[in-house]
Order: sequence, then C-alpha cells, then structure tokens
Amino acid sequence: MTRYDVETWCAVLSVYPADVVNLSVLEIALNSDPFPDLGKVVARCQAKMAERSQVPTQASPEKLSRRRLVEIARALEIDVGDGR
Repeated sequence: MTRYDVETWCAVLSVYPADVVNLSVLEIALNSDPFPDLGKVVARCQAKMAERSQVPTQASPEKLSRRRLVEIARALEIDVGDGR
C-alpha cells in the first residue's frame, strides 16, 4: 500500500469504533480473501454495527447511510455540504 492508500483507509475506517474495525479486519484476514479492498472492510464494519444495533431496521447493513457517507467525506476532508 502507498502512504496515500494507508491514509485513505485510516480516514474511512476512523468513523467506526476501533473494536469493530479490528474484528472485521481479523475475520477477513483469516478467511480465503486475505487482501480485501476497502469496500469489503467497510461492508463488514457495517454488518458488525447492524448486529450491535438495538433498533431493528429494514435497511441493508451493507448500504451506507447518508449520515455515514457524510462522516466518511468529512474524515477524507471532502466537501459534500450537508450530504443532501
């Protein structure tokens, strides 16, 4: 990975609790796809967050909410306004 890749991964994953990221990365690293792309790690983090949620939802856990996209954009220092 380049320095830019690492900075991007760190910024994107910073919107999730560290334990969620750590568990997601470990689960992926120890299966048949040890070198996933960032999207796969984010999808796993989303699924973990959905498992933890006390609020049932019909939304797909892999689909990023507008709020989460805005959080990621801010972490990447990308201006998306308020995300609307």
